[in-house]
Amino acid sequence: MFGYLIQGRPVTPTVQQLSPQKYFFQIEDASSVHNFAVFLTELNFPDGYGAAIYLAYAPFQEWKYLGHINKNKPSAFFRIVQEGDQTMMFDQSKQTAQVGISIETEAEIMSKVKTNTGNENMVFKPADFKQFAFKMCHNFVNYIQSFAGTTGVPPNLIPANSVDKWYQNFQRKLQNDILFWKES
Repeated sequence: MFGYLIQGRPVTPTVQQLSPQKYFFQIEDASSVHNFAVFLTELNFPDGYGAAIYLAYAPFQEWKYLGHINKNKPSAFFRIVQEGDQTMMFDQSKQTAQVGISIETEAEIMSKVKTNTGNENMVFKPADFKQFAFKMCHNFVNYIQSFAGTTGVPPNLIPANSVDKWYQNFQRKLQNDILFWKES
């Protein structure tokens, strides 16, 4: 009934069935996966029903709603992003993920869509990415400008190694506190 595709890996046309309404598949080495697709392998999906897609990390206790598919939308791509602003590269506890598929009524699914709008627990929050990009660029410009016109350097040139130093400092800050950029 369902299949999935992870970029760079073979297409998997089957998932494990837990009950008549519940299915799942596991993603190993989840830190290397940025997105995946779930699709219907049969188009005889019942009217008025859809498949809600969820994501959880070991120990698989907390499931986050990602989106849905149905007869009119037989496939969808989903992005794996950590809760809030955390990223995979810094959290080794997120190596195994499970994707749950639950057959639910369209009304149940639409209530999840409305509930997740602006919810703090959303898996993907575009406003946070915009804020992160702005703060990162602002931090970079301020750091680089601090070298302009220093002793022995003309005002319109910057030492090339200052970009490397900024990058190393920024990586260190992210490793120490993934949300450091949210502070004023």
